Amino acid sequence: GPLGSLRITKRKAPNITLETYNARKMYKHNDTRAFVEAKLTCPEDHTFLRRSARAIGSDGREKKRREEQAYTDIELVAGKLAKDQVQEQKRLDRVAVISAVKCQFDESALLASKLTVKDIDCYDPLLLIHHTSVT
Repeated sequence: GPLGSLRITKRKAPNITLETYNARKMYKHNDTRAFVEAKLTCPEDHTFLRRSARAIGSDGREKKRREEQAYTDIELVAGKLAKDQVQEQKRLDRVAVISAVKCQFDESALLASKLTVKDIDCYDPLLLIHHTSVT
């Protein structure tokens, strides 16, 4: 289909612009060659066409499109970096909470503390996070 054709053309000519690709496809699809050979017989016609094409090609549309694409890419990367920093800070906060937990090895201290099932369950997700992030 058309998308596959564009992919193949991009492989053969990686720097071709979409505008040039479309012009070539329309030239072939509309059989413009036959029209040019039949109707534009004098060299002045060809000179006029080439000058017109140069004027259209030199208006800077492709340069502007590339600059806009580069700007969009920079914004996208900046957004992803900010998101990664937020995620990393959250991970560091979780690790700090887990690191602050004191292990009790004294049985009498454990029995004397008034831990409830709710308190113990509160640490379970933190331990899971700890085991997955530290290993």
